[in-house]
Amino acid sequence: MILYWILFLPIVFGHLYFCFIENELYRKASKLLIVPALMLILLMYQMKFSFTNYFVYVGLLFGFLGDLFLIITNKKIFFIFGTISFLLGHIAYAFSAYTSYQGKIFFSWYM
Repeated sequence: MILYWILFLPIVFGHLYFCFIENELYRKASKLLIVPALMLILLMYQMKFSFTNYFVYVGLLFGFLGDLFLIITNKKIFFIFGTISFLLGHIAYAFSAYTSYQGKIFFSWYM
């Protein structure tokens, strides 16, 4: 948990600060550091690697790529690639949730 306080929180609060002072260069750089830092923390604190966790990492990777495509330039093709990356990331998160809770949830509202 100490890595969370040392690595992740300063990046997030630094990013918020750069957004507040409207420093575009540092805002973009700190934005690209958030997801890899989160992936590193998840890798370090994860007890075992499972199929469900695989989809979480794939979702984070696509989220990082989406951020990268949107930060690179304002050309339309990069916007499309970024949007597709975010879409694929959310699909991976949905698969992660589905495989994690498959057969464990009773939907009382369904009955």
